[in-house]
Amino acid sequence: MAFRAGNFGASLSTLEALEKVGIRLDSSFNAAYLRVGCLLDSSGAINGAWRHGTVWEIPVTTFETGIWGLRGLKPLNINAVSLWEMKKVLEQAERIGLAAVTFIAHSFSLFKAADLQFRKLRPDALVLRRFQGLCRFLREQAGRFPVIGFSEIEPSSLQGQEAAVPNMGTLVPVLRKAVQALNRFCSVAFA
Repeated sequence: MAFRAGNFGASLSTLEALEKVGIRLDSSFNAAYLRVGCLLDSSGAINGAWRHGTVWEIPVTTFETGIWGLRGLKPLNINAVSLWEMKKVLEQAERIGLAAVTFIAHSFSLFKAADLQFRKLRPDALVLRRFQGLCRFLREQAGRFPVIGFSEIEPSSLQGQEAAVPNMGTLVPVLRKAVQALNRFCSVAFA
């Protein structure tokens, strides 16, 4: 069994509470949310697993975008990054020796909602294409990128695996933002 705090709103006391109830894996750490909602202290690790007591923190994978003072971290979220970025993060992670890559995916990510209660929904074609493309890529590259769930993780094999943060540069993230803005505009028209 694994845990992830909503909106990555966790601290070390969260990990201590998880330990008390016997949960040994957590994915609440997201370096892109540090000091915004995530209050976990990873001692500098961004994408590498680390342990607090008996709880292993398996962070959401983040990558760097932008240049100069416009640099920032972006979480690997299927409804927030392009298929190209997801593939490139996986390829860079392999090159730099990152032992695990953790994606964020929610069932509601695949839909556009016209209201906050999700009473009126329609599939989000853009996110569905990304997800299908990711699944196809992972199937084709199964030897390079095996897909496992949290129940199959042997956390001790991830210890000491911190590596550099993948970098996507500036151009593709800017193009992705333009496509997403158009997709959001279509959502407003749907409401």
